[in-house]
Amino acid sequence: MTEFPTPKNPTATVKPASEQSRKVVNLIYILFALGMFILSFPFAVIGAILAYHRREEFAGTVYESHIEWLLRTFVFTAGALAFGIIMIAVKVGSFFIIVAAAYFIYRVLKGFLLFNEDKAIDKPRELY
Repeated sequence: MTEFPTPKNPTATVKPASEQSRKVVNLIYILFALGMFILSFPFAVIGAILAYHRREEFAGTVYESHIEWLLRTFVFTAGALAFGIIMIAVKVGSFFIIVAAAYFIYRVLKGFLLFNEDKAIDKPRELY
């Protein structure tokens, strides 16, 4: 994966690439938001596939950081959920599943709030 430059002024409003791009990113956020509900993680999977498939068209726009943020959110959450499921046998798996769910919700909400203001995510490669 390529390194994306950090915006010089992350609080500055950046003009979106196109209205179509905004609609696609909004749809991805909606799919991720639907994935927050119990047994709805497949919606997040669909959102991640869509984000991965369309990420090239967002290069150089305000949405580039959002796509990377969402893809990393998905990967880390899926990994934590898988680890939690494995650790259920040791009786600590539910803790990892709860932490993964909280992490997922936090990242989707934070990203959507910045997306709604047409702002880039300051450091999309950070864990939080």
